[in-house]
Amino acid sequence: MSSSAFVLGGHYAHDFIIKELKVGNSGGIRVSTNSGSKVTRVVLFSTSEQEYNPQENPYRDYAVGSILTYTGTGKIGHQNLTGQNLRLTQQECGYFPIYVFSLIHHRKSAGSPNKRWMFSGIYKYLDHSLGNQSDLLGSDRNAWIFKLLRLDIHEADPEMEASIIHAIAQAYADPTLSAKAILGEVSGFMAKDILETVGKMNGLEPSAFECFVRNALIASHFREVRVTKKSSDGGVDVIARMPLSLWPVETQIIQVQAKRWLRPVGRREVAELRGSLLPRALGVLITTGNYARSAIVEADRPNLLPISLIDGHKFATVTMRLNLAVA
Repeated sequence: MSSSAFVLGGHYAHDFIIKELKVGNSGGIRVSTNSGSKVTRVVLFSTSEQEYNPQENPYRDYAVGSILTYTGTGKIGHQNLTGQNLRLTQQECGYFPIYVFSLIHHRKSAGSPNKRWMFSGIYKYLDHSLGNQSDLLGSDRNAWIFKLLRLDIHEADPEMEASIIHAIAQAYADPTLSAKAILGEVSGFMAKDILETVGKMNGLEPSAFECFVRNALIASHFREVRVTKKSSDGGVDVIARMPLSLWPVETQIIQVQAKRWLRPVGRREVAELRGSLLPRALGVLITTGNYARSAIVEADRPNLLPISLIDGHKFATVTMRLNLAVA
């Protein structure tokens, strides 16, 4: 191991990071390029939920297992998928490493050490989608949300990047190493096509979106699929029985709530759906947006019936695979 290696879980000073990785000294997404303007590496500075400070940093990043949900750059107003944000989506073209460092101590906190950044690992880009967050001024805005997978690499620095690039290439080539396999959404669709489908779904009226969810279930061979009568927001929108091909559980009922939302679905919506379920029914929440970490935690609360969460990217991918057009 070289003296400049970053070790997974190790703590580092900001100046040391930018010197060793040859990136700028500001911004959450920083890019190093060679003389031909080709990206050699990307460095992400992420704020943990414990160190979230909306007065200085409006981004809501969080990690669940090996998956990091990271908000794109741009503190005020709607974010654009350009510049540094766009760079993240281009990793498959060059297999450049994405280094992630997480803030463990705010610089203004009492006794804050110089080494305030923890090396969280080398990551692979998964997908991106539009979400709704507050900006630095407290106004609602569209933000680009990126999902990244931490690879099994425990130390890294520029001298090691030949082997790191090989590992990243393998992760893209081998579905078993791919984050999309972990997420259960292996897909050959282009990100722009998925985003276009999500945009079309967001343009549907709520009742039309419920019918679109019904059609997706029918196309997937679910039985007795029907849209329920209008109810409160905590109610169930679509009911179905399992496909006959799933013969051990073919009589099982699923109850689906469909949300055509730009903003993240939170804990309350998950809890309300669970409270609306018939005895022994399985609950599914489908949104065109994504989920707050509190919703993910609530969905898997111990000793309670789990709720399946389907975000906009996954639902769009499924419907495209089924060749369902958004009317």
